[in-house]
Amino acid sequence: MEYVLIFENTNMVMKAERCLLAKKLNVNALPLPNEISAGCGICLRIGPEDLEVALGALTESGVTDTTVYWKREVDGKIEYEKREGC
Repeated sequence: MEYVLIFENTNMVMKAERCLLAKKLNVNALPLPNEISAGCGICLRIGPEDLEVALGALTESGVTDTTVYWKREVDGKIEYEKREGC
């Protein structure tokens, strides 16, 4: 399982990526999956082991309005589900 972090604009994605890389977290920028119709077209992928630390670091650095989706495979098909409460 992995998560994708969605932001409202490209500047926030870049700021978030810098913040998370500075914390030595394993994060990758990639195009927003077609299944998700939100954000600016770029997202960050992060593993479940780093998610809570990442969300805390983003809050501390002033990156707001982060939407989290978790990626899963169901019957051989990739699905994304919005994680509530983030």
